[in-house]
Amino acid sequence: PSSYAVDQVRERPDSVWLQDALRLVFDNSPDAILILNDGVFTDCNRAAVAMFGYTSKEQLLPLSPLDLSPAKQPDGTTSPQKSDEMIRATLERGNHRFEWQAKKSDGSEFPVEVLLTAIPFKGKHAFYAVWRDITRRKQAELELLKSRERENAFRAGQGRVLEMIARGESIEDVLASLVTLIEAQSEGMLCSVVRLSEDGKHIRHGAAPNLPDIYVNAVNGAPIGPKNGSCGTAMYFGKQVIVTDMLEDPLWEDYRELAKLSGLRACWSTPIFSGSGKVLGSFAMYYRQPQTPTGDESRLTEVATHIAGIAIEHQRAESELRASEQRFAKAFSANPHPMSLATL
Repeated sequence: PSSYAVDQVRERPDSVWLQDALRLVFDNSPDAILILNDGVFTDCNRAAVAMFGYTSKEQLLPLSPLDLSPAKQPDGTTSPQKSDEMIRATLERGNHRFEWQAKKSDGSEFPVEVLLTAIPFKGKHAFYAVWRDITRRKQAELELLKSRERENAFRAGQGRVLEMIARGESIEDVLASLVTLIEAQSEGMLCSVVRLSEDGKHIRHGAAPNLPDIYVNAVNGAPIGPKNGSCGTAMYFGKQVIVTDMLEDPLWEDYRELAKLSGLRACWSTPIFSGSGKVLGSFAMYYRQPQTPTGDESRLTEVATHIAGIAIEHQRAESELRASEQRFAKAFSANPHPMSLATL
């Protein structure tokens, strides 16, 4: 500035300086600010005009707080009733922070946080209201709530599958419930569990409730090997196999037509192990378009292979127990007299 302007500024009284500074802060605050006196707005800043969807102060100031609010607030209280409650609380405390549902000029609603301050003025009180749009915060809170609900539902689902195992329900029903639970966690994903045959050489169907029958029937009984699709290869090597495009990957060379007929393009297969590290089967995720893992699938895979391993081991233990009981019954029926331990 010129020396003349500087001299002029220096000569201005402190009260004028303060008034101009406060006005500058008021007008340029990123938060919407409105001053309320006797139920009407007497001033507002540019952020308030923009937030409520108007183009000038002249459009906004003639309105009342209720003109900027829907008929009811989210808790079911009418806006006039809620407004009275908030004003009483502000007068008691001097200021009061609360959430409010506001309304723009086009009628659309959005959540705000309001800091209302009571200012003594001519024997009454004016109110200094700072309005902050919290739409993003509310959306984040809603997403977090939904995420927690999904997580709780997922854990409850795992518990139900484990209960099925404990009750001795059929391995087919247990694995089908497990697959359905995992599929529900990701849109567009299809899953399957296959078991390794007792001789360790062939694929045995486990559960694939949403895969095409033509695919399930073709895979059942197929051999495992170093180049036998995703599941057969994963069980052969005991390692996870990621195929992002079944029509291009050499592991699917012998099953490419089957993939085309089934409408499948991506398959990620992970071995299922017993507690002692023996391969029991494989869990697979399928997609109808070429796809690369994002990292979110690893936890689902871990849960699926863990529970499937428990289910398959439990089923095998039950089968071995029944076979042992049959052998004992047969031996006892052949010689019902007291037998030595060696005979038993």
